[in-house]
Amino acid sequence: MLLDNKRIVYDCLQVEHAVICGVDLSIYLMELCSDLIERNFAISPVLVLFKRLVLTQMDKDQDSFHGFNYMVVCLAHMLVTVEYEHEQLLLLNLSSIFLEWKRKSGMHLSSI
Repeated sequence: MLLDNKRIVYDCLQVEHAVICGVDLSIYLMELCSDLIERNFAISPVLVLFKRLVLTQMDKDQDSFHGFNYMVVCLAHMLVTVEYEHEQLLLLNLSSIFLEWKRKSGMHLSSI
């Protein structure tokens, strides 16, 4: 019984660590996009990678996304600064994914 409890605690810690790593990776990808925009490079490949990361996190942790506010602000800022329509569409798609996730998790937009 004690061994089972230790295993449960260990598994919970591993999940928490994975969530933290996912948030850190998301922040790094957003910062990379900002740097690429400043240098007039394409951000589409990074956005596709970010979208996959977000969708994976949605599948694993459906209740919340840590750093939601930061991500929405970054997406809005990038949407204003990118020039290419396909990148704008990718950013809008990511924004809609975030909003849908929050709607499903029950978080009201007024509480963001």
